[in-house]
Amino acid sequence: MIYSKSALALALVIVGNTAGVYAQTQPHCGFAEPFDTTVGCESPATIGLSGSCGTLPDCPSWCNPDPQLDPAYCPAGTSVIAGSGVPKYEMEFFLPPVLVNSNEGKGKGKGKDKGAVKANNAALFQNNVAVREFLQQILPPAGTYPGYDSYSGYPKTRVWGYGDPNFFNSKDDPISFHNPAASIEAKKDLSINIAFLNDLVADPDTCRCSEDLAVLATACKPLEHILKDCAGVQVVDTKLHWANPGGPDAATDPRMGLAECAELVGESNSFRTDCTGKNTYVYDGPIPNVAHVHGTHAKPESDGYTEAWFLPKNSGTGASGDGYTPGGNFFDTFAPTFIPKNVCNGPETDMGTGFEANTYRNDQTTSTLFFHDHSLGMTRLNVMATSAGFYFIRDETCLSKRKGFTWYGESGMDCTTNTLPGPPPTAELNKGKNWNIKPPNSDMYVRELPIAIQDMSFYVDGAETRQFYPANRDHFNGLDGERWGCNNLYGNSAYQNALPPLSPIWNPEVFFDVAVVNGHAWPKHEVRPNRYRLRLLNACDSRTLSLSAWKWNGQDPPIDFNDLFTNSPGEIPIWVLGTEQSLLPYGPAKILSTGGNGDGFGFGSVTKFTDCATTRETSTDITPSHQGLLMQPGERYDALIDFTGLDFILGTPVTQVYIVNTGPNEPFKTFDLIDQTVGELPPGDGLAKRAPFNTLGQILRFDVSLDAGIEDSTSPDKLCFDAFPGGVEKFPPGFERTVYLKEELTTGEALGPFAAVLDNELDNAVVGKGFDEGKGWAKPITEIIPINRVEDWNIVNLSGK
Repeated sequence: MIYSKSALALALVIVGNTAGVYAQTQPHCGFAEPFDTTVGCESPATIGLSGSCGTLPDCPSWCNPDPQLDPAYCPAGTSVIAGSGVPKYEMEFFLPPVLVNSNEGKGKGKGKDKGAVKANNAALFQNNVAVREFLQQILPPAGTYPGYDSYSGYPKTRVWGYGDPNFFNSKDDPISFHNPAASIEAKKDLSINIAFLNDLVADPDTCRCSEDLAVLATACKPLEHILKDCAGVQVVDTKLHWANPGGPDAATDPRMGLAECAELVGESNSFRTDCTGKNTYVYDGPIPNVAHVHGTHAKPESDGYTEAWFLPKNSGTGASGDGYTPGGNFFDTFAPTFIPKNVCNGPETDMGTGFEANTYRNDQTTSTLFFHDHSLGMTRLNVMATSAGFYFIRDETCLSKRKGFTWYGESGMDCTTNTLPGPPPTAELNKGKNWNIKPPNSDMYVRELPIAIQDMSFYVDGAETRQFYPANRDHFNGLDGERWGCNNLYGNSAYQNALPPLSPIWNPEVFFDVAVVNGHAWPKHEVRPNRYRLRLLNACDSRTLSLSAWKWNGQDPPIDFNDLFTNSPGEIPIWVLGTEQSLLPYGPAKILSTGGNGDGFGFGSVTKFTDCATTRETSTDITPSHQGLLMQPGERYDALIDFTGLDFILGTPVTQVYIVNTGPNEPFKTFDLIDQTVGELPPGDGLAKRAPFNTLGQILRFDVSLDAGIEDSTSPDKLCFDAFPGGVEKFPPGFERTVYLKEELTTGEALGPFAAVLDNELDNAVVGKGFDEGKGWAKPITEIIPINRVEDWNIVNLSGK
């Protein structure tokens, strides 16, 4: 199969919804076919742009301007905000509450449908989780901050995100909706029912509940994608292999015919969903959505298959009559596992359309999973806009109690002799409360912190902040300077003449310059000098992280890596308890980026336990200097940081611990090829630039309180896990196979990446083939795995060669 690289590298976040006349005139530019210049074609001169909207040759002069030379296109003030100028550690850390909790099973209906299962696993309750649009304060608002005499701040950012539709007042008061979302808590071996609703419409509550067709036509009007260029034109790429929901009726809109499939050209019917688009055009129709729980055991109908996407309610064949196809090729094939009921007051009614109903079996070891959109060819965009949410599976046979809180633990360890830090942010912390209100000091009792790390960039547009996402391929090629220009419909001729033709919009990878943790830029979180469990997710689009923790007790923050490494009282180990699917064998691994010698320099190390004997044998691997906990996009780790003893060092209180990133500011190849020269000097020949300290070099700050509280968890060097925490030997003697990740390149005028290719042949060429050759999406399946066979897969990444 072939995926776009950005779709493989999960990203998260948000963006604004720019409207205006230009958004309607833009679609008529760049068409290869004749078009009707009288339909919806306002004069560009009326919005300060040169040229006319008459015939095709006139369009590129204003539809595809040089973004640096045409300030009229991107008005002054729409340059991307420099991340280095955003105040750090002024936003509070957001502790995600619980969205769905399988520990409850009290009933269903408004305000009561958060229960998941009955104990006998026979009657499943319904949980409704919707994706909606709202405003969220991601960057610091106006205020007085250290180092800023007068800081005007930034307005809220328009985002999408998941939440409980029963707890949503308005876009300004979304209550349960957040980006990233609140967490789903599930019990091991107990199923849970979740209906995911696509509520990306003008008025989702009215759209769901009204029976008046006239009202529905307005309330169910689909929202446009919030990732747009500076003139309000969406960046949905119609020339990729994507959902392709079709277009409006040709009798009312000349764009019908643009949704033609490249694979079907010449056939009697060249239109269908889920194909590679033949034409580049502005897609301003309803947004496909399908939720996928990443890493869960699920049957096909509950897996969030990428061709099982669906549009919002009434889109397609509904009251709006817009002519779009309501679902992907497999939407009807994968029927709902239950019939969900509506979220309205009054008698329960069928939900209608615009949803998927999934049953998750949770028949796997306890683990750190996450859910996100999975729509074909739009994953990079929808995940950037919608973010994601954690999905935790816990074992009720491992019960923990502390400070009046009770929570379930982990399979793969003896709970009578091993205690992990807790509690997590369980539903008990806000049970029976308004979502915005928690019991006093409840966050201070929480010792398990879900942490989703994203890189983003932003610009301000009037009363809102919007997320920057590049609108054309020129950004990847370094040609767009501080502005990001037009949704490049007509395209550089070099892109068109490449073999295969390059999409003028898609970017193989994107790196941003604001560190956003749980939806807040560079947050701070007060902790006590106790042990904390961190459930980490790299939610960046393309960025590989290298995380380490450093003590700091200076009055002023460190100014660069050299200052931090030289003047820090020392590095704190990050203990890795487990990966995505289970705890590690025998116990945690200790990660140090500099060997822990206290001077900030030296080789790193990874120390693992090799048995659970009294002597606790270990093995240590030496790693490159400053290599911390490496996390690829979409990767999760279950980690622990021990803050005990940090209340005083040499009589001085250690007030802060910085989580820093020494990973590259470009695609990761190997840590040895990252220039780790202290300071901000240009990298040496052939070396990658490390993330600048004043942007993505810093991630999060913990402020250590002198109030020690209670510490009753097991010291990480004493933890002892099962030899096979997942219940089976990871790689028993048996079947082994190797597959290869390759980067397909173009030939012709424009050389560059065309797609990321997964192949089972090492020497199969991947230059100039396109989606129709090699191991394409629609080609016969080559890797067939028998049920219940454990295999050892070697995935060799050749894309950096």
